[in-house]
Amino acid sequence: MANEIIEKLVRGRLDQNVYVIEERIKKIAEVGVEDDNAVEIFDNIEMALRKEFREPISTGIKVIDEVTGGGLGKGEIGVVLAPTGAGKSTILTQFANNAYNQGKNVLQLIFEDTADQIRRKHFAIWSGIPLSQMDDDNDKVIEIIRKRETEFKKELNNKLIVKRFSQETTTLPMIKDYILRYQKKHGVIFDLVILDYIDCVNSHKNGGDANADELTIIKSFEAMAAELNIPCWTAIQTNRSGIEAELIYAHNMGGNIKRAQKTHFLMSIARTQDQKLHNLATLQVLKARFAKDGYVFPDCIFNNDTLEIRATTDLLKTKSSQKEYEKNEPEKLNEKMRKIDSKKEEEPNLDKFAELQKTLHLLDGNNLEEFDEVDHDMEKVNRGLEKFREITKENLEKTEA
Repeated sequence: MANEIIEKLVRGRLDQNVYVIEERIKKIAEVGVEDDNAVEIFDNIEMALRKEFREPISTGIKVIDEVTGGGLGKGEIGVVLAPTGAGKSTILTQFANNAYNQGKNVLQLIFEDTADQIRRKHFAIWSGIPLSQMDDDNDKVIEIIRKRETEFKKELNNKLIVKRFSQETTTLPMIKDYILRYQKKHGVIFDLVILDYIDCVNSHKNGGDANADELTIIKSFEAMAAELNIPCWTAIQTNRSGIEAELIYAHNMGGNIKRAQKTHFLMSIARTQDQKLHNLATLQVLKARFAKDGYVFPDCIFNNDTLEIRATTDLLKTKSSQKEYEKNEPEKLNEKMRKIDSKKEEEPNLDKFAELQKTLHLLDGNNLEEFDEVDHDMEKVNRGLEKFREITKENLEKTEA
């Protein structure tokens, strides 16, 4: 083994293979050691039942904190599912910023953005000055940030570290190795890790099967969170079906959908073109091992320029669920009605008799989910029903005659 390490050093490939060496050293160290972390059910009851056993770190988004019981807890991983350009970096930066404001040591790992681009996002949050105006208000931003820096160092003295990795060769074991080395060198223990985002990470096994490799990566991410005993956030990009979708589900996930099974908390960001224009988004809770899922928060403030993210309605308090949202959303219904009316104007020769038959069927079955496909003007419907009954009566009379 020593010869192998020396060989890798000579070839300059130690960083890429450090995980192999680490795993082999662990296996050697564990020889003859009984690894029994089983717990007797009644052992230290108080420890299991303490109120803050998860020790969650707030996201800064009220409705998400309410759903998660205060945020992600120790050893938990949270995933944000969103299409390209929806705001993955925005929400992950918000999570990092809010944790730092709470006095936590935060490591924000990035791939696509530069460190300065991410720092500007943090400065936008603290200064209240949008990214688009920073160049014009440069002196003002510097003044505000310098003041905040002094306050943070005086009151908290914690760290927010932004580290950029290459998309070409980075693996989870390499990331974990960096974290351990940084903590040892600087005497800092990270409370939260933000990985922006996991699709940019390569598999350390690299078996040639993309789906298997993606599953290996998320498993390694989960293992890292458990080993470091800290919450870890990341994001996954949707496939093309998620672009401008009104709601995003797990099946919209790009790549291996089994990755959703490994998460403790999975949420999605959906943004139609109209929502983007108005700085809005729909947040949805898809999975929560430690809480109830299925919540939908429509038309949240979601501004990539100011990094403000805030729910405009509190569905949690009214116990509204995804199904109720889809059924009761009036604007969605109105839009469908407008499309139906427009279609009818374009096609004046529709078979009215068949349409009235469908209307009767829908009304008799009380099938409200399909009702948006017919005319919603009740006066027209009632007149149509009367006409239908007259036609039916005439047909019956002719048949009897």
